[in-house]
Amino acid sequence: MSIEVFFRMTKAYVFWETGKYAVIWFSLLGMFYLGFKRNAAPYLIFVLLLLPGVLVSYEEMTYDVDFRKSVFFNLSGPLCLGVSAVFTYGRTISFRRMLKIIDYIIYPLIATTVYIIVYSPDVRESITGTGSNSAVSGGYGPNQVATVLGLGVFLLLTRLFIPYKNLLVHWTMMFFMALMAYRALLTFSRGGVLVAIFISLVFIVMFYFASTFKLKLKTSVRIIGIVVAGLAVWTFTVFQTGGMIENRYENKDAIGREKEDFTTGRAELFKAEIDAFMGIPVVGVGTGPVSSVFKEE
Repeated sequence: MSIEVFFRMTKAYVFWETGKYAVIWFSLLGMFYLGFKRNAAPYLIFVLLLLPGVLVSYEEMTYDVDFRKSVFFNLSGPLCLGVSAVFTYGRTISFRRMLKIIDYIIYPLIATTVYIIVYSPDVRESITGTGSNSAVSGGYGPNQVATVLGLGVFLLLTRLFIPYKNLLVHWTMMFFMALMAYRALLTFSRGGVLVAIFISLVFIVMFYFASTFKLKLKTSVRIIGIVVAGLAVWTFTVFQTGGMIENRYENKDAIGREKEDFTTGRAELFKAEIDAFMGIPVVGVGTGPVSSVFKEE
């Protein structure tokens, strides 16, 4: 999961959607050997409800269109979520194994961060506006890079509250957390950063209220440390970008004029997709290029 963007950046993938295909494959393998809970049926129904869209796309598709690329490219995400939900529903995992899994997720994200730093040009020369910037994202899509770096920040933040036993390892990981936050901000893609902040806040609140009184005191100190470190990273990023990052998060252009649409066209796209689906709610409008054809009609 966490290495998929790194595979794409370095062109080391088998398929473009290697990460999602791998999760689907291992989930199916798990269901074959271990089965799945009966209460997971709603997620199975969700997966089955994706099929009508595939049939519509198949019927409307021309001969020169690659079926796998145009259909599964759009469905691989929902299908991956559905299949993995069916397999993991109701299953438990030990706390120690969960921490080990988090470590395995973090390692490729560290590799991604180092790659971005090595292959990105000088920050001040590359940033000339407030749009998402692929130049400082390792030459790859800033949205995807910000998302995986945001994931890394969140996971390492959990390890701040559940510290590593080795102090050297612990503070090395905290350094990478700050570095990932800085590079995520430099992409100028807000989605991954804002989601990371939101889920981190949810985790902190849940962790705090589930803690004992003694642990609450330690948690409070760590929260203060996070706020101070976050302000330091933000201030440094503002300095490095010449204030452009402030304009970006205030929804302004490079010269400080406020933009009309905060969602950069996504709200309009969302509305168009919903309107298209409401026209044919039973089987839907298909996937990929097919949906655009229905919207034009």
